[in-house]
Amino acid sequence: MQNVPISPFASGRQSVIGNGLDVCHITADLTQKTLLRLTGLLLTVGNGADKEGQTRSYTTATVSFSGDTHFHCFFSASSSVRDALARAILRREKIDDVPLEIRDDAVKEFLNIVAGKIAFHAFDLGLELSMSPTSLTSKDIVTLPDDHSRYVFPMYNAQHDQAHLCIGIKTKTPGTGLAWHEKGSRENP
Repeated sequence: MQNVPISPFASGRQSVIGNGLDVCHITADLTQKTLLRLTGLLLTVGNGADKEGQTRSYTTATVSFSGDTHFHCFFSASSSVRDALARAILRREKIDDVPLEIRDDAVKEFLNIVAGKIAFHAFDLGLELSMSPTSLTSKDIVTLPDDHSRYVFPMYNAQHDQAHLCIGIKTKTPGTGLAWHEKGSRENP
């Protein structure tokens, strides 16, 4: 049994809102646990950093939240993580005949599941939180508004399965406004 501690954020960050909902911790924790539950992949979550996300040719889904807080969540999955999600969601052992668009949609569906869990957790804490429909993005650059701080969490294991979680949280002070870059094409690495 492998014990993997979750420590994706540093104390003192501006990610705690309302009645104690720590957006970064909750999102990273729910992403890791849901991925494990659905696919059996245990990915270690690296420390969140206010920096550019370094990705290659990953499939990226996005969702936005509004209400008592405003934040955006981007989940970027390598081809191996994307395919594991597709196998789990489609309940198929082999997905060789499944079109790439359907496999990409599995990443979007996964983020939708995680987003629903985040909204439910916020509701349990007495917060009002609405979420946008999840969508896939093929842009090379996903920008955040200037008044958002960005936290990037690499997720990985020894088998080279990788993903990135990027959270942009609206703050009272202007954030860096930097972009989260997607390197390469949508082809398999």
